[in-house]
Formats: sequence, C-alpha cells, structure tokens
Amino acid sequence: QFLYFIGMSAAARAVTLVRRPKAGEALTTAMFDVQRGDDAAPESLPANSIEVALRWLSVDPYLRCRFNEDTGVDYTVPYAVGEPLSSAGVGVVQRSSFADAAVAAKYQPGTIVQSLDIPWRARQVFTMPESTDNAPALGGFPEPLPASLAAQGVDAAAPAVLSALGVTGLTAYFAVEEAFDGATVSSLLPPDAAAPAADRSFDRAVVVSSVAGATGSVFASICRRIPGVKVIGLTSTAEKVARVTNEGICDVAIAYRDFASDEDAAATGSLRAAVEEAAGGLPVLAYLDSVGGWISTHVFNALAPQGRVVLCGQISTYDDDVPYPPPLSTASQAALEQRQLRRDRYLVLKYQARFGEAQAHIGQLVATGAVPLLTTVHHGLESAPEAMVGVM
Repeated sequence: QFLYFIGMSAAARAVTLVRRPKAGEALTTAMFDVQRGDDAAPESLPANSIEVALRWLSVDPYLRCRFNEDTGVDYTVPYAVGEPLSSAGVGVVQRSSFADAAVAAKYQPGTIVQSLDIPWRARQVFTMPESTDNAPALGGFPEPLPASLAAQGVDAAAPAVLSALGVTGLTAYFAVEEAFDGATVSSLLPPDAAAPAADRSFDRAVVVSSVAGATGSVFASICRRIPGVKVIGLTSTAEKVARVTNEGICDVAIAYRDFASDEDAAATGSLRAAVEEAAGGLPVLAYLDSVGGWISTHVFNALAPQGRVVLCGQISTYDDDVPYPPPLSTASQAALEQRQLRRDRYLVLKYQARFGEAQAHIGQLVATGAVPLLTTVHHGLESAPEAMVGVM
C-alpha cells in the first residue's frame, strides 16, 4: 500500500484501541474507537511542557505488531487497550511552559514539531524529560523541524517529513547500503543522480517487494540511480504497476496477484519465471524483502547464488502469532540453502548515528526529483482506522 497521511480536522479528538486482534485475525475498523467532540485544553501546563495540535500523522505496516500483546521486537511497545494509538506525526506548538529562555524560544507557539511516536489525539501535552538516558528508540520528546522545512509551512513539509525524510525513508536509504554490501549511498550514486538515462545499460538487477510502499518506493528510486542496476518491483495490482512505472520508480513492475499464490517456483508461468524474464539474463544480486511468504519463495529461487536478502519486514505474517523474523517455509529454506543466499535481519536503528547525514542526502534526492513521493491522503483523524486497515 501507499503510505497514508491523515490531515487533521475537528471531527474527532482521539482514536483509541478497543481490543486486540486474535492470532490469525486481520485488523478491522471495529477494533478502534473514534472519540468525537472537542478535546479541551488543560487550564495550565506542567513545567517544561508543550501543548501540540496534531496536524499530520503517518500509518505504516510496521505498526501492526503494536496491536499484539507482544510486539516481538525490542524497539517498540504494544498499544494499550483503551488508550490512544500512536505513530509518526507532525504538529504545531500551541503554548509552552519553559523557564529556560533558550528552550522557550525553541518551542514558541507556532513552531512545527515532529515525533516518531505521537498519540492519535487532536491535542497532546508533552513534558520534557530531565534525562534522555532512557529515551525510547522510536519517539521521544517532539523536535522542531529544520528551518528549511519549517519555512515551507506544516502542510507543505509534512508529506516529505513523514515519508522520505522519516523512518520509512531512512529504512530504505540504509537498506540500499545493506543490499550493496555496505557501500554508502553517496559512493554508489553518480554526482548527478536526478534522472537515469533512458538508454542506460544494465549489468545486474535487484528485486523490491512492496515497491509502491513508503519504504520500497524510496529504495527502488535510489537503486534505479545506481549505474548498471535494473530495478524490478513487485506490487499487488495493475494500477500500482502503472503508478510506479509512470513515476520512474522502477524499470519493470510485476503485479504478483496475477500469479498463483503457492510455493511451486518451478511451475510454468510462475512469479519466479516473471522475475527471471524481467531480469533478462542479468544476475539478480539483491532482494528487499518486506513481505515473506510465497512471494519471497519465488524471488529466492530467482536470485543469483550468494545473493543478498535484506529482511526488512514480513507483512504476510503480521496477523499470525509467530516470532519475528518468522520461520521460513520448507520451500524458502531449501532455496536459501541451495543458492547460499545471505539473509540477515535488518534494523534501521543500527544506523541512528547517521540519520542526520542520510536525511540531508535524501532531501537533495527529493528536491531533484530522484526520489518521488508516493502518498495517499486521508482527511481527518476519524479516518485513521480506515487508513490503518487499508495499509495492511
């Protein structure tokens, strides 16, 4: 799915979790409660606090694990039943209560702020912690946008902040380095990476699952600017195939729903055969795997020996009660071993010290058009449940 953004309206004041899905149960809108009416502001703020009006938030597949009692990962925690959900968001400071003049100036009313974990409620009070020693890996006290982005205004800046410049874009950026054996993105791209030549030649290929998604589209766009690399994207429908090819995100896109959803990768007319045909005899050296399941079994069988699998997510198993990473099927494990594929769990937080450097580079790529922004906008906090269900 494309990344969803929710522009705020006054129709809802919060969205809370009513119940968790059972093992094997998909998310439905009945699991959410949209609380309507005005969200009254507190009369006074605690010391060292800001009141933020939420303007935009993003809904991403990785949030699905937070609906379970155990997320299966160590960098985020489950949602609490009866409490607002949360995700990356952008808001505007309404007032603050800092005695320190420098901090007060940083968070004066009208300041646009961002957080990787902002509650789904129209207004929220954040109190600055005395120490950041135990700060969460994702989230923490909201930070002002860089001046260059803030100057654009909240509604113009938010889509890039929550996609290419946010955690999904950072995940894509460093996944490129994982796919190319640790080479930095800066070293892989030519000085002018705005647009690849229409008649460029290829000497290798990569496959990208969920190429129409927030992470897959950025990963594919960057890879397509690497000389000699042919990018083969996988997505669900013909509509998305048209969108990602028209946007120049990949060289070839394949709708996996056109193929039998089984693990017989040797069958005539299989997804594996389509990937190999798209590669045109080129060695397929890397695969960004965000889906798992039968799709990945077919791609594993199309990869070159000792090819690289970047394990970015497994959306096909998010509704199942299994650990992350989930166990491979017999067919996937056989392909992995026969082809001696390298498959390692990838976590973007490993690169947290380089986030600033990466955001600056991604910003340049967005500005030149090298990385298009694929977004779908839902309006109003009340549409968040529908967006979350849809992105899955």
